[in-house]
Amino acid sequence: MIRTLFSQFVCLFTLLGMSLCTACAGEPVTIQIDPTQQPLVSQLQLGVTHTHVSTDHKDAKPAAVDRAIATIKPVIKWQNTHIIGWGPHDINPKPGVYDWSTLDQRMEHMKRFDAPNVITLCTAPGWMKRHGKTWEMGDRPKAEHFDDFAMLCVEVAKRYPHVRHYQVWNEFKGFWSVEKNAWDVELYTEFYNKVYSALKAHDPTLQVGGFYLVVSGTGSNLPGIDTGVAILNKERRLFEYWIKHKVGADFICVDKAIKDYHDKNEYTADDLLGYTDSYQRIAKQIHEMCDLPIWWAEYYGIGGPKHGITMDQQTVGFASIYYHMITGGTSVGLLWNPVQGEVAHALVTDVRQADGGQELPHTQLMGIINTYFGKGTSIYPITSSDNRVEAIVSSTHVLLINKKNTAVSVTFAGKTIAMDAYAFTLISRP
Repeated sequence: MIRTLFSQFVCLFTLLGMSLCTACAGEPVTIQIDPTQQPLVSQLQLGVTHTHVSTDHKDAKPAAVDRAIATIKPVIKWQNTHIIGWGPHDINPKPGVYDWSTLDQRMEHMKRFDAPNVITLCTAPGWMKRHGKTWEMGDRPKAEHFDDFAMLCVEVAKRYPHVRHYQVWNEFKGFWSVEKNAWDVELYTEFYNKVYSALKAHDPTLQVGGFYLVVSGTGSNLPGIDTGVAILNKERRLFEYWIKHKVGADFICVDKAIKDYHDKNEYTADDLLGYTDSYQRIAKQIHEMCDLPIWWAEYYGIGGPKHGITMDQQTVGFASIYYHMITGGTSVGLLWNPVQGEVAHALVTDVRQADGGQELPHTQLMGIINTYFGKGTSIYPITSSDNRVEAIVSSTHVLLINKKNTAVSVTFAGKTIAMDAYAFTLISRP
């Protein structure tokens, strides 16, 4: 029987403000373990994707890189790189000619993080692409070069045998059909099947997944925007086609931002924090269509300073996203670029600065999730008297998440915890 009384509370982190008391200021919120539901087992493991401004940037300062690696290494479970672009140069500039130098450098750098490697098989050499330009990143190989690209992927697997996981392509780049006014999922699936089959013929034990679609829709009730179905009907057709016609897959990749890129509506931080549950809803709908492990090949929060979002709001948004990833059954989340400068959600400050590589709040949060609520941990379903206050509860720890713009007093298991606005707090639970 689940005991819901704490014998003690030990504060392990004070992030964004927290205190333990018996009569606290702030709006009262009650959180309880739901005895009507069985605990679920978390599958979540979080990692990063190295990009062109990652810790191996050509202008990075060595001391900043050392600090960054020391900070990131303890908190990640995976790390990913692309084969061409986002750092590495063209590895196959002409048919039969290979230049592994920059990808080798990236792979050697990744050894310093001591986390399993993933390779994303994207982009392609220019001679394979429709427009002949390697650095036209949104282009795809010509159909007559699908087999050539598949063989290049096998060469990658041969060169880096320690890599056991591969994502096929990135965001359907180049697969938009003007004639269909839709993604050409039929052509992508043909492409994917050739790459999957070639890799499995080389080594059947390799783990290969794909799709990597950007799931659109912000989650609001505004006209033309996702109203709660999570996966739009036009995208559901793409999921269903790929799931039915793929020759095989070890996992399915998807990509999501809280605010869809094409959504031109204006939102407040509080609006956007209300849509973090889309990560749960999308994952559950995918699992209604297939039982493949779900990988968020990229995931994005509510924005950063240029959108008027504070660091507190941004970070608590990710705490909520991780809560919904866990409850939705996500297996892997790969954060796009751990270094500040390209994106707002970084783990460390810009390594191109002499004092760079400094820890940011997201670093501690990722470490908390992977350490205390990651894969294999039993997570207890909860009810909250305010849906803006959430909690991830295991048998040993509780992560409290306050997405409200006001302070709250959270009562859980007979104890009351005071939390500031936009705060998250980890406490131990004996």
